[in-house]
Amino acid sequence: MSSRPNTRSAPSPRRTERGSALVAILLIAAIAATVAAHLLTGVVAEQRYATRSVYQSVAMNLAEAGVEQAMWAVNNGWVDATRGWADATDGSGAKVRSTTSGLALTQGSGEIFLRLDNPASNTPIVTALGIVRLPGQGTIVKQLRVRLERRSMWANAIVAKGHVTFNGNRTTIDAYDSSVGPWHSTSNRLDKATVATNLATNGGIAVNNADVFGSIATGGGEPLVGPNGSILGATSPSGLTNNIDPSNVRRDFAYNIPDAVAPTPLSGNLNAITTSLTLPRTGDTPGPNGRYVYRATEIDFNNQTLTINGPVDLVVSGDVEIGGGSGAIVVNSGSSPQLGLYVAGDISISGSGAVNQTNSPPNMSIYGTRSLSQVATLGRQQFDLSGNASYSGLVYAPNADIALRGGGSTGRFDGAIIAYSVTFNGNYDFHYDVRLAGIQSERYFKPSSWIELTAGAGTGAPLARDNRQPFASQL
Repeated sequence: MSSRPNTRSAPSPRRTERGSALVAILLIAAIAATVAAHLLTGVVAEQRYATRSVYQSVAMNLAEAGVEQAMWAVNNGWVDATRGWADATDGSGAKVRSTTSGLALTQGSGEIFLRLDNPASNTPIVTALGIVRLPGQGTIVKQLRVRLERRSMWANAIVAKGHVTFNGNRTTIDAYDSSVGPWHSTSNRLDKATVATNLATNGGIAVNNADVFGSIATGGGEPLVGPNGSILGATSPSGLTNNIDPSNVRRDFAYNIPDAVAPTPLSGNLNAITTSLTLPRTGDTPGPNGRYVYRATEIDFNNQTLTINGPVDLVVSGDVEIGGGSGAIVVNSGSSPQLGLYVAGDISISGSGAVNQTNSPPNMSIYGTRSLSQVATLGRQQFDLSGNASYSGLVYAPNADIALRGGGSTGRFDGAIIAYSVTFNGNYDFHYDVRLAGIQSERYFKPSSWIELTAGAGTGAPLARDNRQPFASQL
């Protein structure tokens, strides 16, 4: 039996090379696919991390918005059911509020939960939880705790909604400490007076040729300073350009100035006051707070004296005009004499002015009670201190234009002013009492501490998240 010869030929070198190349291509493609898949997974993960990073900030913004919402409610007396607040069910007296709808985000939704502890105290505590819910991802939460304290009403020497203008060639603004004694040019003169405006335009404060021994604060504009004017402090270096110390000028000032509200008269009606009068009168009864509250239609006299011997609130529905060489309002010395003068009309005080024998500015306060809504029809109130009139006290008139007109040697004001606008004319000395900064607002609060709670709820850690109502089901 003969064998058949093998006729299959060996693969050509070219075919072998093509096969090897194909295998290599497939191998490279497989590797590329693996790498691409890995990279795609990484990109997706990076995108996910980036998204969560962005929404971490969003959650914090929601918590901060909650804090602002709670402060707005506290400052306006809106912590009640009509504004969405409810009593906490834990018997603590706290108030709670939630916003769980209407906060649509690009890739999810947001929620805000609030708790207000000690709501009726001088130190309420706001706890705010901001939540971001993303589809297919874990919930993002941020929680803040903010302690509030009452705001200082008189932390600045002069505050205006509008312009503050210093005219004349000898006007000075500085500060002193009434606990040390009266202002003195060498022994009791401080650089702690701040003149401020909410205006953001340049020239909102026109220092002109006045000397400010303290600071200027605006809502964003530059003060206007003349060739003989200055804004300097006790440690300002010499040779400054235009006598302006840049460290004594700030441009981020903002101040909420609500309308003044007069107390309800309880002790009697005085009609028009046109002759000398002493208050309180014998036989009159003080109100529950110990103060005597009177109503008058106007005060209008020359060379007469309104004398205050006790804690008196005088509510005037019309104008106040005091003139003549000896015309004056006098708050006698002692521990009890105090005057709160609430005026709906205009004020003009000349003559001997307003004499505060207690040497404590809070013992003589003038309030302009025309509301912002009334300005639309009545115009702003006009307050005028002229001639050699001096005033030691406080003026709170958010819708009044106040003019301080020095004459003779000089006019003088010891205390602080809050108004719509303030204008100095002629020679005038203004001395801010630093002790006024300690007078707290009866209504408004500011943050005193602000922390983020980051530790696990219930861990007992110093920064453990609050899991009380309404947060328990959210953490």
